[in-house]
Amino acid sequence: MDGPQSAGRVIDILIHVCGSLAEAHRAGIVHRDIKPENIVLSRQVNQRDLVTLLDFGLVDEITDITSGKQSKREIAGTPLYLAPEAINQPSLRDLRSDLYSIGAVGYYLLCGKTLYTGNDAIDICLKQIGEQPAKPSERLKQPISPDLESLIMQCLNKSPEQRPASASALEIALKQCVDYDSWTTGDSSYWWEHHNELGMTPETIENQTIDDATVILPA
Repeated sequence: MDGPQSAGRVIDILIHVCGSLAEAHRAGIVHRDIKPENIVLSRQVNQRDLVTLLDFGLVDEITDITSGKQSKREIAGTPLYLAPEAINQPSLRDLRSDLYSIGAVGYYLLCGKTLYTGNDAIDICLKQIGEQPAKPSERLKQPISPDLESLIMQCLNKSPEQRPASASALEIALKQCVDYDSWTTGDSSYWWEHHNELGMTPETIENQTIDDATVILPA
């Protein structure tokens, strides 16, 4: 999925992710690797996107960037979507770290760009820890519904205590956004049909992650 997506579709996708994540959290499971590649969209007739959260948990060895030492630290996850505490204090990682990752995915969907760019994983991790991202409206240079933007930025707070209390709480808040339910069945059908017209194979259309489409569609 390339390019900024409409607020309504972003809300719809994130609500489904929150629903799946809430079940995992109730079972005592922290996902640890929420990112676009682990969110699959499928098409169902007369329905909006079917969203499935997958888990391919990656573990990367990254040089210890917080102490300046050259020892190695294993960090589970993908730097572009990792919460700060998952990098500098992995033992403190909990369900609120997953909420940061949801915010990073929502930001990517709204802006069509990741939170940060960098030369390598260490550079990205340093920014996750110490750099405040621009608001989506500032990045796009166009208005975004304040309620949705506020929720995304709340998820991206460097302090876990300032994020939503749970995936369920975030889901409820998303459903209260002004753009909730603005992504319709018709919008979804048009999106999938438009991809078909552009020559994508049925296999590609029926199952694709939210970052692997090759067309930019109007938001």
